[in-house]
Amino acid sequence: LKTQIVECAAVANWVFSKEMVPEFSKCYIWEIVHLTIRKMNKHVAKLQKDASEARKAIEYSDSDSSDSEDESRGRRKNKPAERPTEDQVEKLEDKLEAAQADQKNLFLIIFQRFIMILSEHLVRCDTDAVD
Repeated sequence: LKTQIVECAAVANWVFSKEMVPEFSKCYIWEIVHLTIRKMNKHVAKLQKDASEARKAIEYSDSDSSDSEDESRGRRKNKPAERPTEDQVEKLEDKLEAAQADQKNLFLIIFQRFIMILSEHLVRCDTDAVD
C-alpha cells in the first residue's frame, strides 16, 4: 500500500462502505484496516524524523558559523555534506502538517464509520430480537 498511489482515507472509506458489510467478520478486512493505519503512522513518523533532523542541521550550522573560524573548520569535517535551506525545512514541515491532518482524518473516518455500522447492526439485532 503506497500512500502516493491510494490514499489511506480511500481505503478506510472502501472498507466501511455498505458493499463491504458482509465481509466484516472476515479477518482480511481487519488486517487491511490495521495495515492502513500502520502505513499512515510510519509515513508521519518518517516525516517527523526528517523535519526534526533538517531543523537540527540548520541550528547546528547556525551555531557553527558563530564559532571561531578554526573551530568551525574542524567541525565541518564531521558534518554532513549539505545543509538544508530554510525553504526546504519549511516544505518538510508543511508535508508533515499535511500528513498529520491526513492521519487525523483517517482515524476520524475509521471511528465514525465503525460506530455507524455497529449502531446499524445493533438496531437490526434489536428489531430481529437477536442477541
